Amino acid sequence: MQIRLFSFPNKFWVRNNTMKKIAIASVMIWALSAAPSQAVTIDFDGLAAGVAVGATFPGVTFVEPVTNAFGTLPGGTTPIAINHSTSGFNAVAGDPLEAVFAGTVGSVSLTGIDISGDGFQLLAFNAGGVMMDSASFTGIGAGVGTFITLTVTGAIKHVEWSQITDGLGTSDGSIYDNFTYTAVPAPAGLTGADAKKPASQPVFLHATNPSANVPQRTMSRISAGVGAPAPNMTTASSNPARSKL
Repeated sequence: MQIRLFSFPNKFWVRNNTMKKIAIASVMIWALSAAPSQAVTIDFDGLAAGVAVGATFPGVTFVEPVTNAFGTLPGGTTPIAINHSTSGFNAVAGDPLEAVFAGTVGSVSLTGIDISGDGFQLLAFNAGGVMMDSASFTGIGAGVGTFITLTVTGAIKHVEWSQITDGLGTSDGSIYDNFTYTAVPAPAGLTGADAKKPASQPVFLHATNPSANVPQRTMSRISAGVGAPAPNMTTASSNPARSKL
């Protein structure tokens, strides 16, 4: 006589295994949706001084910024920083520097250098031109050696930055450096190792078109607002021997 053995799956095992698969799938979906944004930093150091930044870097177009050789000052990265193409070191709220993104980004940070009593403000706008967030800081006196990194967040399409006022006139001036934004996925134009970097590692963009001209301003001017001071202020020691920008 032959005895055939048949194995029937335990109904509780089937149910538990199914629940485990559903739980694992849910965790994977949550992990993908909660993935941290890719940080992209532009330090402008691949450019020569006196160059209009324009569309030099993939994913973002700069309006008004030109490079200078003052990135060696406290708060900057050697050797290049940026200032306004026509107002020089005295960018005013009515004619700020701008950066327009190809898509939308989640946050933008920028370091202001030699921030005086005329202050420094960073404003963020959505695709409809509505201001989403703002950050500002006001230094003391001429602000020699004072620098700060401001950050704004939201569904950002473009940002603007400038002094808050121009009470000190040309006797005062500020420059800017280390423009950082978050983007998911990595911005168009990134390839190879940069495109594959994990989100926890910043990507540094390098100049791809140093001869780019400053683009024509296409957005209507929006009156500047002043936000709460950013909590991450860093103040460098003063250097009285150095003349003000």
